Amino acid sequence: MKTFAATILFLCLAVIALAQSDEKPIRAVGVVSLEVFPGRPNFENIKDGDEPEKAWILTVSSKEKKERFQLVVIDRDEQKFATLRKSVGKKVAVEGLAWEAQTGHHHTPFLITVRSIQEEPSQAAPTTPGLRPSVSDL
Repeated sequence: MKTFAATILFLCLAVIALAQSDEKPIRAVGVVSLEVFPGRPNFENIKDGDEPEKAWILTVSSKEKKERFQLVVIDRDEQKFATLRKSVGKKVAVEGLAWEAQTGHHHTPFLITVRSIQEEPSQAAPTTPGLRPSVSDL
């Protein structure tokens, strides 16, 4: 059983490493939510027996479109999780690395590995020079 668990962990880390090879710096401002998606075994429907899988989602809205990013906190930083929990339904600014979805556990087309997250006090979304691409570039 330990060998199986170690193999699964290795595969998950390998997928993350492959996905992050194409990552791009990003700063995105949007509303954070905690959503439930169908997980194993079929990633189709919780009512039909798939495990519920929670994911932090950042929804970025512009006049033209609405984009959603799954947020990934790899370093397990409790402060980041505390900010996420207290910011549900509120605007936050996230800086990190954006990368394309790779597995059934990825519930949006792009994910962001979170470097920093903070509540956004104003409605205006300031930009940080040097961080590219913007959300619209992905």
